[in-house]
Amino acid sequence: MNDTMDTVIRDPLLKKAFFASWTFNDKIYVHGGISRYNDKAEPSQELVAIDITSRNVSLLHSKSTGPRRSHHKCVMLESNVACLIGGWDGRQRTSDVWVFRMNDQEWTLLNPNSDSNPPAGLSSHTCTKISEDEVIICGREGGVRMQRRYGSVYKLKIDLSNSKYCYEELPVHVSSRSGHVACLVEGDGKRKSKLSLLIHGGRDSDSIEIIGHYRKFQSTETSINDNTLVDSIGLQADNSFKSPNPMFSKAKCPRIRHHTTLCAGRYCMIHGGEVFGKARDTVSGDLFICDMIANIWWIASKLPYHGDGASLKRMGHSLFYINNVLYIIAGIGLNGKSAEDSVISIPVSNFKTSSQPHERTT
Repeated sequence: MNDTMDTVIRDPLLKKAFFASWTFNDKIYVHGGISRYNDKAEPSQELVAIDITSRNVSLLHSKSTGPRRSHHKCVMLESNVACLIGGWDGRQRTSDVWVFRMNDQEWTLLNPNSDSNPPAGLSSHTCTKISEDEVIICGREGGVRMQRRYGSVYKLKIDLSNSKYCYEELPVHVSSRSGHVACLVEGDGKRKSKLSLLIHGGRDSDSIEIIGHYRKFQSTETSINDNTLVDSIGLQADNSFKSPNPMFSKAKCPRIRHHTTLCAGRYCMIHGGEVFGKARDTVSGDLFICDMIANIWWIASKLPYHGDGASLKRMGHSLFYINNVLYIIAGIGLNGKSAEDSVISIPVSNFKTSSQPHERTT
């Protein structure tokens, strides 16, 4: 493995954006998506597996037919069930809940309980698992609720044994957002036994909003739990960046949407996205570290790359951490219109800490 970033995979099966993705048995799975930004055509229903070790990309042939979706989200249940929520089906936003059982390679459309109160439809929303059968959902709705000036928050309870689900609208209102990220981070010291759910981006604002506080539970989703990475970028300590890392410099909170994130402790790593307020060059390739509680931001300003640095510009993509390496998966590229077909690796060795000062404000 090189010590610099590199394009490690190119495959036409990956030429997509705004897909749902997850990991299982050290492979990355990508479902659905579209190949061009703002494409209103029917999205894909393909399920693609990426084997990072062999650098092989393959199309999975399941026992049953799955949904056509884009702008949807996935959470993992019981470690081997991918649960896909909402998304655009080519005609409308939906609030449907599908599951794909990894061991059986089979799709199932779950049924709502009689008392379920679903959103009018969901796309470019966030889904955050707060227990083994509960998900908090925040983001854009469709239908008659489009005129709201605020966003609704829902709790989705999933009963896999009976193939049922139930939506409950929570008494929480947030700013209207679409294409934002949700970060489940450790509290500010007063709530050490709790996790805080915060949202960022998705609107032309640098605000971070708190959705709620939830009990800690054992989960690896969208979280960096490997101490190698946490130690390497200094995320585990409140004073990690008092002497700024030469790889990072202080930055302003970015105004972006359709970016992606990983969380560790009270910190989040955020990459890419579409930048608000720019007429040209709207797709970002920046990699940020943020203290979500203090709302303090750093930008990676010296990431070495083998190829054209513009290749890091992505939106509607995904970011994973496997075996000490970050992987940027597909997404809309530099031109802001068409999807890339590549996987870019960023070795953790790039984040070695140092006490040498380096100041740059963006």
